Amino acid sequence: MLRLSRVRSSGLEFSLLHGGQGSPVFFLHGFGDSYESFLPQMQYLAQRGYEVFAPLLRGYEPSSQIEPPDYYISSLVEDFLEQLNNMQLDRVHLVGHDWGAIVTYAVAANWPDRLYSATALSVPYLKRMLDAVWKFPSQLAKSWYMFFFQLLGLSDYVFSQDNFSFLDRLYEAWSPAWPGKGAHLGKVKKIFSQPGVVNAALSYYRCFFDFFSAKGRESFRLITQKIEAPLMVIAGLNDGCVDHRLYDALFTREDFVYPPEIIKVPQAGHFVHLEKPEFVNRCLRLWFEKQEKSPS
Repeated sequence: MLRLSRVRSSGLEFSLLHGGQGSPVFFLHGFGDSYESFLPQMQYLAQRGYEVFAPLLRGYEPSSQIEPPDYYISSLVEDFLEQLNNMQLDRVHLVGHDWGAIVTYAVAANWPDRLYSATALSVPYLKRMLDAVWKFPSQLAKSWYMFFFQLLGLSDYVFSQDNFSFLDRLYEAWSPAWPGKGAHLGKVKKIFSQPGVVNAALSYYRCFFDFFSAKGRESFRLITQKIEAPLMVIAGLNDGCVDHRLYDALFTREDFVYPPEIIKVPQAGHFVHLEKPEFVNRCLRLWFEKQEKSPS
């Protein structure tokens, strides 16, 4: 049985889904989503000897919003590490989707001692992203929304109109064959209907393109280091947000201490863990068992 509680970090307060007993697994959701994104994985693992945790990311509720907007990768990593400390968790299996995947890469590169394993869903490691864009310029078209979100005020207004129909458009493009996206979107829209959530979620992208501030430079440094934790990546072959060819173009062996395991899932889009939950659940369980048996 999963239960809702609260956890503090970085002077902010976060809602947290939590349940089970055993080896700890920490889930981090992505853009246009919530901790409920991981319900299939959390329920499955909680019944199989794992303790599972999933917070709402910074800004996705009024109690974790901050002004001026601070949604830098470095700050998201600080949230995660402090949450571990406050819950007295020395090491966890970390699973991140979308923005949560970016945080997962940063932790796996810079704080591998806090992880048994790292799993990234639907986003590749971004260290060599500029090289890949030259090879696959079509990715720029897929990422159009990131540039639109730089239009402060206008993008917030457009995003919020017509019951957040902008989200419907993104979900349809990103996971076109997923029949369950309507029900999940209803839950997500409740999150976005809270004061300040739209601005916070869009500010992630504004902070990401800030290469000049101290936090912007530190964030860039965090996601360009060598990955030192064992890493598994799961991606849908029909992802309309991220071209699956980027995983081959961006993953260079010299960027990883351990060879990453990359799994591409047919007939799945950007929300691969919700579209193919049984497959992803099994991959996670086998991956965790493998790493817990490893002498490293």
